[in-house]
Amino acid sequence: ERGWQCLEGLGVPRGTWFVCLHVREPGFKDRGFRSDSFRNADIETYLPAIKTVVENGGWVIRLGNPTMKPLPKMEHVIDYAHGDVRSDWMDVFLGSQSRFIIGTASGPNPISIAFGVPMVLTNYLPWNLLHFSDKDLFLPRLFWSLNEKRYLTFREILSSTLSAGIDQFSYDRLGVEILENTPEEINNIVLEMLTSLDGNLA
Repeated sequence: ERGWQCLEGLGVPRGTWFVCLHVREPGFKDRGFRSDSFRNADIETYLPAIKTVVENGGWVIRLGNPTMKPLPKMEHVIDYAHGDVRSDWMDVFLGSQSRFIIGTASGPNPISIAFGVPMVLTNYLPWNLLHFSDKDLFLPRLFWSLNEKRYLTFREILSSTLSAGIDQFSYDRLGVEILENTPEEINNIVLEMLTSLDGNLA
């Protein structure tokens, strides 16, 4: 009740379905260090997916903290990361009531797991730390070999230490460039989740 009252105060009608979005950026924890930079992504590459959720009747609530790049003003989109109502309990409420969460390898994911909320995991690394259920969708980052000038295959990644990298420097030493998911890829996987939840997935 408290959570829905808070959402109503932000303009979200009671009972409306919404999607939480959390895209990890360097400001909160990295503090100028590159060790975790492989987990970061650009929020602007998620704008087409945000538009898709809204066009399908939902709202988008962006989780995070004020160090993050602000979202442009969009209808049915709440940049909660820059709002005055941010709190630990509200984070949990949003994660537990979301239709699904669009996320990266970052903090809010355990809320989804605890409450059985489906996840769309994007720009995901490292591959060996997946904790998803059969409800979730997974979009990994790809690797470009700087020496061989080609993409590495899934087999090459999963059978090597690339699947278990714990910091950016380990990837640097292995001579790979980590590639972010494209806006089209992110939008497509969000569409797939929406189609699956609506029961229209062939």
